[in-house]
Amino acid sequence: MAYRDFRGALKHSEMMALKVLQIAEQRLTDKKNILEAASGTVSGYAGSVPADRARLEMDRDEKLRNMRNEEARYQIAKDLSDNLTISYNTSEVVMERLMQTTNAKEWIYQQSISFFSTNETVLTALSASFTGMFGLHESTETLNAMKEGMSKSLETLSEMGDKVTEEAVRASYGPTMRADAVKKLVDSVVNFQDKEPHHHQ
Repeated sequence: MAYRDFRGALKHSEMMALKVLQIAEQRLTDKKNILEAASGTVSGYAGSVPADRARLEMDRDEKLRNMRNEEARYQIAKDLSDNLTISYNTSEVVMERLMQTTNAKEWIYQQSISFFSTNETVLTALSASFTGMFGLHESTETLNAMKEGMSKSLETLSEMGDKVTEEAVRASYGPTMRADAVKKLVDSVVNFQDKEPHHHQ
């Protein structure tokens, strides 16, 4: 929602900058026309009075200075308009990628909740077939596995680009599951249940 507000404000700024550019362009055209007329007057002077010609040349030089000042203002307006257009288009691409990432994370999260909710009893039963101590080493291994998973997700995002959603869906609904991953999840469930108050009553 905040981005939509920002995007709207940025587009509004771009529109206003384009209006300013349009006005600046018209004023620059007017100054160029005035300069051309003054230059034509100097070129067409057929008299022989040096002071009159000097006066016409001075008027032309003044018009040239005015045109150059207007040209500088026009360039500022053009740069502002161009930069706002670039900013709008660039932020659109960046935010679209961020929204893809957010949507993918949401799908993974919802799938995880669903999987845990529907398979908690199955996982508890499976724990009987796994042996070993639930100690610091196992917790460390689980944490490292989660960190590695996050790193792989970031790598996938940077390498796959627009395919991130496809990868997320495949990760959520893939038909196969690694045994070691199941074991880590089961261990976590058992640890969680062992720590719950009602299991100590």
